Amino acid sequence: MKYKLSLKIKDIVEKYNDKCYGCNLCTNHCIFLKKYIKNPKIFFQNLSIENDIDIYLPYYCFSCNTCSQICPNNIDFGILFTELKKEISKNKKKPSY
Repeated sequence: MKYKLSLKIKDIVEKYNDKCYGCNLCTNHCIFLKKYIKNPKIFFQNLSIENDIDIYLPYYCFSCNTCSQICPNNIDFGILFTELKKEISKNKKKPSY
């Protein structure tokens, strides 16, 4: 199931896409990113193009801030995924497990 990105989320994604070097430091230090994202630069580019995201993905992030602490540009997947969770919940599209 896919969730269409709002303007607020698109703005976050564009900001992160512009800032991301694709160095993969975050994926080397985060179990979630290593398993589900693999390459953050490509992830942000694909989100920009596709304009939607798997509804389950935000719920897998621990929001531990490891990514922002290790990233040279302070990209924080926790912020992105927390905002997505808020929107998904607000729109009553929470995934059922």
